[in-house]
Amino acid sequence: MDFGQRLRLLRENRGLTQKELGQILNVSESTIGMYERGEREPNFETLEKIADYFEVQVDYLLGRDPSNLKMKYDDLDVEERQIIRELEYIADKNGYKLTDPKFLQIVEAAFEFAKRMPKDQHNQQP
Repeated sequence: MDFGQRLRLLRENRGLTQKELGQILNVSESTIGMYERGEREPNFETLEKIADYFEVQVDYLLGRDPSNLKMKYDDLDVEERQIIRELEYIADKNGYKLTDPKFLQIVEAAFEFAKRMPKDQHNQQP
């Protein structure tokens, strides 16, 4: 997923139009559209504003490969390993591999949604 796709995903998860996000960032609606289509890139200041607004790291926006963290499975604690196993099960059950870009996009969207839920709703079952 590239910067434009991540930006669009974040914007849509917040329920914002391109015009509304442009107003928040003090850029035009067409600029947001160009970012999302990959026709233009934001300057550093705007990139920081985007990261701050959506409460994500600039590295996330830039699509930095998580493998660059040099984290190994052995470095994970028991709870983190369990989450990985559960994600692998869900991916497999739905015809994906854990590393499939589409599955990762789904997981990213789910985490972004969960981060914005009111804290008292996190433990409620659907």
